[in-house]
Amino acid sequence: SRDLKKVSRDAAELRGRLEFHHRRSEEREIENARRSVIDAAIGKAVDRLCALPDGEYLELIGRLLEGCTFKGDVEVLVSQADERRITASFLESRSRQGCRFVLSKERHSGSGGVLLRSGRVSLNATFSTAAALAHEELAMDLAGLLAGKR
Repeated sequence: SRDLKKVSRDAAELRGRLEFHHRRSEEREIENARRSVIDAAIGKAVDRLCALPDGEYLELIGRLLEGCTFKGDVEVLVSQADERRITASFLESRSRQGCRFVLSKERHSGSGGVLLRSGRVSLNATFSTAAALAHEELAMDLAGLLAGKR
C-alpha cells in the first residue's frame, strides 16, 4: 500500500512535468510562428520600400540625405539594384553648403537605402539595416497586434 502510494505520487509528479513541458513546447511553437510572421512582415515592408516608384523612392532617399550631418565630401554607396535610380546628378542636386554627396564606385550589399561614408566614419542607412535595428520594437508591436487577434 505504501509502495502503491509512492508509485501513484511519482506518476502524478511525472504527469505534471510532462504536461508542463508539453505546454512549454506549444508556447515555443506559437512564439516561433509569431516570429516567422513578424520576420515576413518586416521583409515585405523592406521589399515594398525598394519597389517604390522612382519618384517616391528618390524622395525617401532625399530625406535620408537631408538627415546626414557629415561635412565635406560624403561618399554615397548604393545597392546594385539602385545604380540606375540614384545617380551622381541626383546626389549633386541634394548636396548643400558644407556637404557634397559623391556617388561611390563601390556598392553596398543591403536592400535599398544608402551607405554614407566620410573619411573613416560611415553611416548605414540601408533599409535592411534600419529594419534589423527596429526589429525588436516592431516585433513587440506586431506581437501585441497578433496576440490581440486571438
